[in-house]
Amino acid sequence: MSVLTGRQIRELVFSGQFLIDPFDDSLVEPATYDLRLFHKVLASPVGETQLGKVIDLREHPYGFKVLSGQMIAVLSLERINLPLNIVGRFGIRSSLARKGMNAFGGVQLDPGFRGRLMMNLINVGPGPIPINNEDPVFSVEFSKLEENVEQGYSGPFQDQDDFPADQYNYILSAGI
Repeated sequence: MSVLTGRQIRELVFSGQFLIDPFDDSLVEPATYDLRLFHKVLASPVGETQLGKVIDLREHPYGFKVLSGQMIAVLSLERINLPLNIVGRFGIRSSLARKGMNAFGGVQLDPGFRGRLMMNLINVGPGPIPINNEDPVFSVEFSKLEENVEQGYSGPFQDQDDFPADQYNYILSAGI
């Protein structure tokens, strides 16, 4: 198994062997691809007065401020469609981590996965961290397997385009 370079990622996308949609060449890094924020964010309650809510980042031209201690669920703008010989690992970009944003939740992309990526983030820093619609947030590393897997991913997050119902309940009702 070998990690794909930026050039190899471009070649596979342009040849149609795997899909990042929409693809933006400026998001290709030396050995990763950066994915941007989808406009819908789930924000947990904060304290006793601020309830959990669904945020539309398009309605926040100066960014939505994730408060210290607040958890959010985010999706990637891009949809990923992996062939049976490519596996991925993803995490938060270091620019957000250095501000105090911590990521947790799914890091493995199995061969055959299709859909948007989802991740939970929490602000563990001392102050608010603004996020904006279509900010690059995820960094994905792709590796080529020596052979195709026998069967691709077929779990509950296949073709994910929105948050699962249990995620809405968990984030929006946290602490209630």
